Amino acid sequence: MRESRYGDVFKVLLWVTCSLLIALVLTPITYNAGKALAELSDTKDFGGMANWFANWSRRAEMENFFRISWGLSALLLLLPLIEWLRLGKRVESERFHLTNSSGASTPNRQNALHVLIGFFMSFTILIMVAAIMVKTGNLAWANGAAPWHKDLWINIVWACIVAFFMEAIFRKFMMGIFFRAMNTYLSILLASVIFGGVFFSLSGFHHAQAYDTETISPVKLAWILFMEGDPLRRIGLVFLPWFAFGCVLGWARLRTASILLPSGLLAGYFLALCLVENATQSVEPANAASWIAGLPAMFGVLFIGILVHFFTKPQTHPSDD
Repeated sequence: MRESRYGDVFKVLLWVTCSLLIALVLTPITYNAGKALAELSDTKDFGGMANWFANWSRRAEMENFFRISWGLSALLLLLPLIEWLRLGKRVESERFHLTNSSGASTPNRQNALHVLIGFFMSFTILIMVAAIMVKTGNLAWANGAAPWHKDLWINIVWACIVAFFMEAIFRKFMMGIFFRAMNTYLSILLASVIFGGVFFSLSGFHHAQAYDTETISPVKLAWILFMEGDPLRRIGLVFLPWFAFGCVLGWARLRTASILLPSGLLAGYFLALCLVENATQSVEPANAASWIAGLPAMFGVLFIGILVHFFTKPQTHPSDD
């Protein structure tokens, strides 16, 4: 029985890999097509959705095309993945909810408040971390930064929608499958590695050198995602904090048997990150050892994890059979 569950883990990993490969192929095509359509729309009215896409493509960067391509690829492949996993009603109930064998039972009825508590907890701590990084010289206030309240409500709605969607994928669907096949803590770690890898790959665009958009290939795009800039610094500044935060979110999922607390935590983190990115700019490192600039973020995530641990009560004692 467990061998088939390990097969399910392999299928999930294959789903992540294939969706990434499809996005690498689609992004250069859609990017060049969008930019070409934007140029043509200057002299010709296409009407309807074509004009909207042309206007959007004119402002969008390659990162925007990649995010959409990866998200759509993952969603399209999710249907055959679910069919591959053969999720009937009975199996779906077992896979999508943590059972007693994976360390949790029925959800706590107080979980609705966890969304707000988690939101304000992570938001406040990340703002404090950003202030520390400004003091230590790892961040600097951006000249001509927009007011912090500009598009605030739009950012809040965006942060909540993306957070709930990602937690449904990572902590409910993905971890639900991992829990049934592996040790509890190994399941949290594996989901967190994938979680951190997503943000690490996206950070490549922030450090990308000038590239020829007419000749970019999936291989060149993969280089931008994983090797552009200083990979060691990116690991310290991006992957490790997001990996650690993924572990905190997984722990919150396990302790509460719900994705509401981790969703609130992630939404608050997203909102604070958005405000900080709009108001500050990173300081280029003097040497490769500056990857330790990510330590303030790591300490902030650790503090969130400690608060989550003492704030929540375990549903049952986990079993690692």
